[in-house]
Amino acid sequence: METKDAKVAELVDALDSGSSGQCACGGSSPPFRTTAIFLWLLAVGCLVMGGTGCKSEAQTNAEEALEETLALHDQVYRILEANIDKPDAALDELRKLEESTRDSRTERRQRGKLALETLNDKEKLAFGERATQQYNEYAAKLGTILKRFEATHRPSLQRLTSTICQ
Repeated sequence: METKDAKVAELVDALDSGSSGQCACGGSSPPFRTTAIFLWLLAVGCLVMGGTGCKSEAQTNAEEALEETLALHDQVYRILEANIDKPDAALDELRKLEESTRDSRTERRQRGKLALETLNDKEKLAFGERATQQYNEYAAKLGTILKRFEATHRPSLQRLTSTICQ
């Protein structure tokens, strides 16, 4: 004796497997249909919701510029940390880093500025809060490690660090 629930379950299984309707597949291969449908719904959702849940090109560019900047901050920190007892070596490495990244830092700042100009007010606020928090964390880290260097080397190290991390 079949129950009503069992018939409903069979119907759902048949519809889900693609074995009925105009798109009958004759077998069960929902991952292919589901993926195409999911991607289409995701794209439509992004358009309808005005980008909610989907990053605009400007958001992506701003975040990439921020990530590149933070990676550079991390590189400066690692140089300082590795040379805590060798301030002259730290200065040499920081000078090399400053010189080798000069053009890319300029380009990144321009790209980030353009991206920020095209963000809407809500996006600018969210990005600004996140960027400020991350910059403050790195500034505190860098400030702490710079204090560990001798006072005679500290001003030069601070200037280079500031130049690279601006």
